[in-house]
Amino acid sequence: MAKAVTKPDDLIFQLRLARSAPDLWPMLDALYGSHPAYDQFRQDLLSALAEAWKDRPADLKQLDLARDLEPDWFQRADDAPTCPKLRPERRRVGTKLCVNTTGCWVPYRQRVASRSDLAL
Repeated sequence: MAKAVTKPDDLIFQLRLARSAPDLWPMLDALYGSHPAYDQFRQDLLSALAEAWKDRPADLKQLDLARDLEPDWFQRADDAPTCPKLRPERRRVGTKLCVNTTGCWVPYRQRVASRSDLAL
């Protein structure tokens, strides 16, 4: 039987997905696993991830791989891998989002939305 030919880009996607699966699926399974449409949601999510990877520019894929090799890149000094196409002040952004059922996050969201200097 002939071996299936896999493009390197497809293989990279599959490897990155396999690496991320232990973080992604148990969380989603716990939250939404009992929903009747969950299986379709999983398939749709996988399709969307694959399509987004296919459409991602090569320089950003290279940046993704560099960051995979240095998972603490966002916690380090300015020598961490960044995208050279971005202006230096826009290369690294951190954010925190806390959501609860009391609605107290709304003022925080309004403050963030009013920050026109954020390129999110």
